[in-house]
Amino acid sequence: MILKKLAANVNCGPDLQMALRACSRYSFAMRAKDILLEVAEALPPNATLADAISELEFRQAVEDGLASLDKGNRIPLEEARGRISEWTAKYSSPPKR
Repeated sequence: MILKKLAANVNCGPDLQMALRACSRYSFAMRAKDILLEVAEALPPNATLADAISELEFRQAVEDGLASLDKGNRIPLEEARGRISEWTAKYSSPPKR
């Protein structure tokens, strides 16, 4: 739910918004193989291996962040807003060659 609200309210690119929406439906009890298959199915036909790796890295970062929140590790909202451009740059789709 939080990620859906973030995807709807954060001024970021469509790739990040799509990824945030996908992660909001993401079940953290999924096995690695199931996650790999889900990512593969969601990728467009012309996706590269770099696209798949980028998506997997993003999902892992979201999972790590949510686990950190569960442990009580939080940052102030303004600091999070300041980090959004860093996160979007890091987890945006790689440039096409």
